[in-house]
Amino acid sequence: MKILHTADWHLGKYLHNFYLLNEQQYILDQICEIVQQEKPDVILLAGDIYDRHQPASDAIEVFDKVMSRLVLEMKIPVIAIAGNHDSAERINYCNYLLREQGLHIFGSPVMPPKPVTLYDEFGGIDFYPIPFPEPENLRILLGRDKAIHTHESAMKALIEYIKDCDTFKNNYRKIAIAHAFVGGGSESDSERQLSVGNVSVMPLSAWEGFDYVALGHLHRPQSLGESRKVRYSGSILKYSLSEVHSSKSITIIEMDKEGKFSEKIIPLTPQKDVKTLKGIIKEMEFLPNETENLPNQEDFLEVTLENDMPVPNAMQIVQQKFPNTLNLKWSSLRQYNNPLGRINSDKLSSMSEMDLFKDFFERHNQKDMTDDQKQILTSIIEEIRKQ
Repeated sequence: MKILHTADWHLGKYLHNFYLLNEQQYILDQICEIVQQEKPDVILLAGDIYDRHQPASDAIEVFDKVMSRLVLEMKIPVIAIAGNHDSAERINYCNYLLREQGLHIFGSPVMPPKPVTLYDEFGGIDFYPIPFPEPENLRILLGRDKAIHTHESAMKALIEYIKDCDTFKNNYRKIAIAHAFVGGGSESDSERQLSVGNVSVMPLSAWEGFDYVALGHLHRPQSLGESRKVRYSGSILKYSLSEVHSSKSITIIEMDKEGKFSEKIIPLTPQKDVKTLKGIIKEMEFLPNETENLPNQEDFLEVTLENDMPVPNAMQIVQQKFPNTLNLKWSSLRQYNNPLGRINSDKLSSMSEMDLFKDFFERHNQKDMTDDQKQILTSIIEEIRKQ
């Protein structure tokens, strides 16, 4: 059986102040093209479909359209679960009706656990959906005491419960679709922490008994353990500047009759990449250090400026050349690195409003205020005092 594994779409996400839905639509169109070429037997979506519990209407529309293409037009079943960014109630909406069409979507754990079973020429494969469980909700579902108080303990209890069920004891091959933080995984800055510290880290040993574990939550594509059967497909886009040097992909596995599988990684090419760039502002123009291999003009950038002194309106100047610049860094500012250039705190407390602004103006512009500018400033200060 050929299985496509993806996760962490985060539809409706913002990167700094930029709304990414157009870029997400571009990648989802690309995934649909890959599906047409590869013709998988099933698609697994391992959580964080949306970026927030109450997704915007246009994000919901994008998800609806891509599911219609995959399930109704291409006739490929999809098994999707909620992640920690999703609302279980919203994901669960109409799930029984949708399953009749081939979209198996789970917002919360099903009790008793019931896998989605698909068949190939070798027999059945049981797909166990394990949506992100809130500890207090799972305690109610399992009828347990307060022993379930962290996401790790909730996930462990849920997996143990699944393994104790009669359905798990058949001879079918078994695949888990889950949203969790498994020990040994490499994080980035764009995942929302499941809890404080590492109390919600799942051990690899918890997944024994499954032939493959399709994970979501960590945004870097990676396989864990010697068997490589526990895998994060990663997010479909770079969702933080910490992911500048990572690449995005979807995973396709082909499973044989023994539960062994081959793995194929298919890269995803974004419409706008996330990159870094260094340069200098000279005569009100941003000049990159490099003349070759420059980012595309529309890429999302973190720019490091190498000017010795601050430049007024630096972001606006950089964005004239690269409009989607996300963040500015300064590699060396001479006046801030020189303690002698700082104002003594005792002197600061005795300075008037005029003196404070005059000092600020002259430090940042490297020139004295004119008499006309002083007169304007005096008028502004007097007007503020009147108010």
